[in-house]
Amino acid sequence: MSITDNQKYLSNIYNQYADSIYRFLLLKTSSVETAQDLTSETFVRFVRKINTNEANEARPHSALNEVGPRDRVRNPRAFLYQTARNLAVDYYRKKSKTVFPENDLREDGNIYNDTVVDDISEIAKKFDLEKDILRVQKTLLQLRDEYAEVVMLRYIEEMSFLEISEIVGKPEGAIRVILHRAIKELRENLP
Repeated sequence: MSITDNQKYLSNIYNQYADSIYRFLLLKTSSVETAQDLTSETFVRFVRKINTNEANEARPHSALNEVGPRDRVRNPRAFLYQTARNLAVDYYRKKSKTVFPENDLREDGNIYNDTVVDDISEIAKKFDLEKDILRVQKTLLQLRDEYAEVVMLRYIEEMSFLEISEIVGKPEGAIRVILHRAIKELRENLP
């Protein structure tokens, strides 16, 4: 792939998925700065993956030689979400936390940082959920991480069960069960 083709490909991928990756990470971290950093790192890793594939492709008689870089990342969306998901997990591991930080939420359920409130309001407008987004986010924070993640991927990012399966690394049937249990728990927890 020429440099121009590579740049076009990467540009298209970035333009297509940057906002949704950022939104996903913002909902997972409740921090604008962290979501921005992790979004950037997600795309840096995607570029590295493409560049690694191209380097492997240039080697003579390599099994990788038969597969082009676009083919190596068969599903860029799944690769990006899986990378973002892993980065969020690593972020919380480094902070020695396994759940969302409680100090980012005020007692009334609003996000403490005004910038985050502005970002979440923007997202809420896009999904016509302005009145309920903070309540939904607070409720999602109460779910197990696995449940919250599947709910976000299915209903906010509108992914298929197959795509979620690729990202989470579980069979489609398991994803359906997780979603069913998450919805049941959401119904019980929403006021």
